[in-house]
Amino acid sequence: MKTQTVFAASMAMFVFSSSSMALAAPQSAPEPQALQNSTGGTFEDGLQAHKQGEFARAYDIFLRLGNKGDIKAQNFLGFMFHEGLGVPQDAAASASWHTMAAEQGDTFAQSILGDIYFSGDGVAQNYAQAEKWFQLAAKENDANAQLGLGKIYGNGLGVALNHRVAADWFRKAADQGLAEAQFNLGVLHENGEGVAQSDMKAVKLYRAAADQGFVKAEVNLGTMYEEGKGTKRDLKLARTWYLKGAEKGDSLGQYHLGRMFASGLGGEQDDRTAAEWYLKAADQGLAAAQYEMAVAHVKGLGVPRDDGTAVKWFEKAADQGDVVSQVNLGVMYMSGQGVAEDFGTASNWFRKAAEQGDDVGQLYLGFAYANGNGVPVDVAQAYFWLTVSAASGNKDAKHKRDDLVKEMTPAQIAEGQRLAREWQKKQEQL
Repeated sequence: MKTQTVFAASMAMFVFSSSSMALAAPQSAPEPQALQNSTGGTFEDGLQAHKQGEFARAYDIFLRLGNKGDIKAQNFLGFMFHEGLGVPQDAAASASWHTMAAEQGDTFAQSILGDIYFSGDGVAQNYAQAEKWFQLAAKENDANAQLGLGKIYGNGLGVALNHRVAADWFRKAADQGLAEAQFNLGVLHENGEGVAQSDMKAVKLYRAAADQGFVKAEVNLGTMYEEGKGTKRDLKLARTWYLKGAEKGDSLGQYHLGRMFASGLGGEQDDRTAAEWYLKAADQGLAAAQYEMAVAHVKGLGVPRDDGTAVKWFEKAADQGDVVSQVNLGVMYMSGQGVAEDFGTASNWFRKAAEQGDDVGQLYLGFAYANGNGVPVDVAQAYFWLTVSAASGNKDAKHKRDDLVKEMTPAQIAEGQRLAREWQKKQEQL
């Protein structure tokens, strides 16, 4: 079951959840003294003008104060340039003003500057600089900076990968109620990375983040309820949490909700509604949903039966490396279903799946070499692919290989066996 984790879609690389940086108006920064500029405008005058939408006047006041070293005015100027309020949007200027405030020791600015260097927003992306500024702000217990350090250490960005240190920083931010930190710490507990594995703790943390509306936590919580991990299995609650995420536009939530409607888990069974949710996720590029849309069009489940449309969806998923879609696309080309018959293209798709270790793709590629379908006849290659497929438990591959051996010379068999041994050796090194 797919959950939204700190891993990328391949589930092989630590990539913590991180929305694009959106600066908030720095109203929570330390209160400055009410400095007076030459025209009589104070910081409070600038703040009032900002609240009333008089951005040009606010900018004029903050600029005069910022040039005199007023920290809060400098932060507000950074915010205004980032958002384009009363001035042209200018990420570099935003970074410059926040730097002025950060260099004066302002925790808020240091935390924001860490975000800026982390994302490369207006500056060259620099994880070492991000870590530096996050560390300064984190020492003052800034939750956003603690979250940033967790992501840096959890991904090994400019530092050695260290899940334990990442967990420590996430915990500090989570204890302050930061939803994204609660989610990331929950993922670490679910996976047992840097902390003791505990589905119960993961559920607790996901729930804390989900109750704040953090969409990835809502979807993961749905999966925990669906699978009964860390909590009693409850398919209705699973569907409820998937729906929350899906309605916010989360592609994985939409996909899971589509599954629930397709299967009738946790509520009504409805192929049309399932297809509607699959389509939303597929349009966002989720390969699993694109595959389901292809299947729906092949079978006419909730959508018109249309092999041509099915081919298009299989192609989208296959291009992302989805092995089942690659095999199905190969079959469509081999049979001329929804597309012109093309054995060469079929064998290319079978090869992509086979090289990823898919036993069905290996079976079909073995057939292709045995029969010369889209590739030159090569019984040694056929023997090789059928052997590795059979080693994965594919009985059809074993039977075909056993039949093929009867027509092979000892030299051809030896070559096929050599290729199979090399393949196995490479797989063991992965």
